Amino acid sequence: MILENPGEVAPEPRPGSRRRTSRKLWKAVIVAAVLCGGGWLIVDHTSQDPLAGQGQPVPVITATPTAPEPTWEPPNMYLDPQPDLEIRHELEEWALKSAGVAAPTKSHCDFPAGFSGGKACGFPAP
Repeated sequence: MILENPGEVAPEPRPGSRRRTSRKLWKAVIVAAVLCGGGWLIVDHTSQDPLAGQGQPVPVITATPTAPEPTWEPPNMYLDPQPDLEIRHELEEWALKSAGVAAPTKSHCDFPAGFSGGKACGFPAP
């Protein structure tokens, strides 16, 4: 309400208007609570697992398996560079990791004479 004169006093609200607003607010809160509770009951009832409690639980794995690696060490690429053995070691490592089995693996490389890593090398299956 905008007052036109500076000395004018705002009129008093009607005696029951605050009480009616308060009742309406409480009714709205109660209706919202009932709707939320009903929605929760519906969701809780419909989302129950019909197979819960049946069967046997799966045992938990306590130890993490180590990643498989080749059983031989690659040559030091700084002190004794041998690209064919470095490539072979890396390929064996990839094959073991993709298989997920830590088993002894053998491989050989048919590389051309004077192999320096500049040309492709064939790794036939053992």
